[in-house]
Formats: sequence, C-alpha cells, structure tokens
Amino acid sequence: MTRARDLANLGSQAGSGLDASDITTGTFPDTVTLKSSPLSHRNLWINGAMMVSQRYGTSAGTGTHPYFGLDRYKVHYSGGPVISSQQVTDVPASPLDSFVNSMKMTITTNDATSGTDQCYVKYPMEGIDTAQLRFGSTGAKTTTLSFYVKSSVAGIYSISYKNEAGNRSYTKKYTITSADTWERIELTIPGDTTGTWLKGTPDIGLAITFNLGSGSSREQAEGSWGTGNVDGASGSTGSDTWVNTSGATFFITGIQLEEGSSATPFESRSYADELIRCQRYTVKFGGVTAYDYLGVGGYNTAGMKTHVTLPQMMRAVPIVESTGTVGHWTASSDYAGYTITAISKAGSVHDYNHITLDMAFSGGSNGAQYHAWGNNNASAKIIIAAEL
Repeated sequence: MTRARDLANLGSQAGSGLDASDITTGTFPDTVTLKSSPLSHRNLWINGAMMVSQRYGTSAGTGTHPYFGLDRYKVHYSGGPVISSQQVTDVPASPLDSFVNSMKMTITTNDATSGTDQCYVKYPMEGIDTAQLRFGSTGAKTTTLSFYVKSSVAGIYSISYKNEAGNRSYTKKYTITSADTWERIELTIPGDTTGTWLKGTPDIGLAITFNLGSGSSREQAEGSWGTGNVDGASGSTGSDTWVNTSGATFFITGIQLEEGSSATPFESRSYADELIRCQRYTVKFGGVTAYDYLGVGGYNTAGMKTHVTLPQMMRAVPIVESTGTVGHWTASSDYAGYTITAISKAGSVHDYNHITLDMAFSGGSNGAQYHAWGNNNASAKIIIAAEL
C-alpha cells in the first residue's frame, strides 16, 4: 500500500477534509479524523490478488474433488460437474486498484446440479486470524467482502459465510450485470452473535464460499443467519446456469475482507509477503527446470531419508500432499546415481518447521550418504501441506 493511499484513507471519514487530490497538491487540513479501521493489515484475506499458485503455476488444474488450485482456494464439485482452476493475467482495468493475476474457473464437464450436489470455491480461515471478528458473541463485528468478478454467464450469484461445524451460515446474493465484463462487488455481512465459532486456534474460524451452482439443498434464503451447511443463497440463477454451460468461465481477483460496513481500496501486498503467508499452508520443493537440490541423507540399499527444513512454521504438522513425477528425482552418492521411485513422509520425526522424507530407490549401498535433487525437470515437484 502506498503512503499516498494511507494518507488519503486517514481522511476518508466525512468532515476530515482530506482526499487523494490533496496528497498530490500538498494541501492539508488543520485536523484529520482517523478511521476506526486500520490503514494497513486491514485485509484478512491471503492471496486475494491471485499472485501465488505453487501447485499448478499458470497451468489449469483439475484435481479430484475437492482440490486446492491457486494457494488458499479449495475447489469443490460433485454430482456431475467438473471445474478447473487456473492463474491467468486477465485482470480488471480499475482506476483504484492494479492487478497482475486473476483466478479463472472453467466448466470442463457441465451438468445441472440438484439436491446436495456441490459446485463452489471455498476459502477457509484460521480461528487465530478471525478471533478479532468476535463471532458468536454480542460484540460480533460487521464485515465487508469486496472483489472483482467477470463471468461468461450474467445473472445472480452468491456467497456464504459459515463456521467449522457447518451449523451457522449466512448467504448473500450479488448480480453480474453483463457477461464477460469485469465488475466490482461489495457485500456487507453482519456478525453472528450466536453459535460456536472457533477462536484462537489453527482450525477453521470462518469459511467463505463462492457459489458456482451447488444444488438447492446446499442453499438457503439470503439475509439472515441460519443453521444449514450451505454454499450460497437460494435463487442464484446465474450460477445455476453457469454450472450447466459447457466451457463457461468465471474470473475473480482483488478479494478483500475487512471489518466495517464499507469497502476500502484493495490493500496491495508484495509477492514476497503473500508467498510467506501462503507457505504456512503449502510449500513447494522443485517444480522448476533446473537441478534443484533438496537435501542429504542416508539409510540403506532401498533408499534414503532426508530431513527437510521448511521455510515457514506451518499451520499444523505437515503431510506430503503430492509428489509430481517421482522418477525425475535422483539420489546420488560417491558411488552412483539412482532414480527415485517413491516419496513419502517418514515415521514421526516431524514438527511444524521440519519434515522427514523417505525417498525409495534400489541398488544403493548400506551406510552411504545421498544427495536428493530434482533432475532438471519441472515435473520434479513435492508439495508439503498443512491445509485447512
């Protein structure tokens, strides 16, 4: 966020007499009223500008339901439809905000959903990050969710807020007025004063979903807190059409969640800042066309164990989520090189900052020390995850 925008936000309340034009002309009032919301760190959303895509890069991903596409976004589909997700460079031309990337959702298999069928994108947040919203108490705070969206199918879409147990939820509709046109959406949601909302824990404190055509049993009337585990609002006719349209597309970027009843301009963060935040949940090793060194270790003739230090403290003790093409990893020693045939999490020697990997191969030597490295191939990729 720029210093000019910080100063302009200082005076955005009525009566302060300071706006963005004053910054450029050097005109300042005698007094400035501070906003009650923070000038920075006000966006509770990670990777809202869609800059980080560790698993798939810029390729389209279509994993098994449910799967993570771009970092922090979990794609759900069941009952017939299949949707891919992809990091792309199609972005809105906004006078306030500048973006490089958006997330593109595409219907690769269309189907009319019904009942409990699912088609939505979920963003889960930790209770330690949402405790400040005070959901589940009389002091529950109002929040505003804003984003830029474009769809090949115009019409009514919706979002939902829900707790981890899936027994408290709020839905809200929004309208995409023109097909294939970027639009900015602002939705204000009152805090829930009842229910059980996890606070101060690394488990789900709040999940927000973008409904892309879930069945009617996973929707509820908009505008009030209910007890269903739902993905959006009843009457989301645009998303119902979208999910049953072959090749339909849905783009989104600039997602911001903040306290208060009004939206502010998107809080930009550097790629480095966003990557650090994302690495609490996902860490990628390899995945580049280079000889990518992973670690050193020894074991026996059947493989090696290597202890890997992670770049960030992860949300929980991590797992090996996926390994790409394991044959593009190689173990080498003073004696020879060996093609790795399997990669898995080894035993229980792990914590939030480290993981031990078993890397299997044949023909090794007892007592030898091995170096593990990606053999100059982007398919040599290991995803370590501690997702919600």
